[in-house]
Amino acid sequence: MIEAYGRAKEHSEAALTERWPRMRESVVALVALGLIPGEDNDEAPLEKWEVALQAVVGPLSSEEAEALVGLFPPDLAHGLGFTLLHSVESAPSWGRASRAASASPSGRTAR
Repeated sequence: MIEAYGRAKEHSEAALTERWPRMRESVVALVALGLIPGEDNDEAPLEKWEVALQAVVGPLSSEEAEALVGLFPPDLAHGLGFTLLHSVESAPSWGRASRAASASPSGRTAR
């Protein structure tokens, strides 16, 4: 199973592309941003996650869904959490990916 990369703050797109060479660039760019910040975040504007998430067009592959499941925010993040959930649900393995979310730092699941 693929390790969820959203646990760390940010990742190099080059390192992610090397790890997952078949993953689409839009998904790699989103994973590279790291965990989506919550609504009370004052340090990072949510716009960069919003733009990156809008660039991800489903359906996702199982690999892409598993990589994205680690990005769930601690709250709804002004709707970005639901948008991410709908993207993950587009993968054929979204049930397995939602179980992986229970291991995310936020403790949230994609159900």
